[in-house]
Amino acid sequence: MKLEGTLSWHFYSHHTYMTLNVDRDQEHLDPNKNGAYIMSISILPQEEQLRRYVDEKQRDNWRQQWIPIAQKMRAARNIAEAKLQAQGVPIATEYKDPELPPPPAGQENPSLPQNLK
Repeated sequence: MKLEGTLSWHFYSHHTYMTLNVDRDQEHLDPNKNGAYIMSISILPQEEQLRRYVDEKQRDNWRQQWIPIAQKMRAARNIAEAKLQAQGVPIATEYKDPELPPPPAGQENPSLPQNLK
């Protein structure tokens, strides 16, 4: 019960994202008494997960806006990984982001720049 905040884990497989959140019951925080944890699981298709990064009014064409969003997220991850490596934490440098899901009829995936491949 001494953990601070919500713990979150994010998983990806086969064009599907799953998020597992664990939080504490705010009415039972005393570590010397019985407590309760609250768990929630969210499962989303990859298309819906990625669309959520785009303003709601533009979600029908989220693919056209994906590159700057992906570059921003990659830069943040690179900074976080560099900090962890400096602390001696091993990082799986061979990791590749999942490919974009196949587009629906009439749409195309953007051509990703080299720094996102």
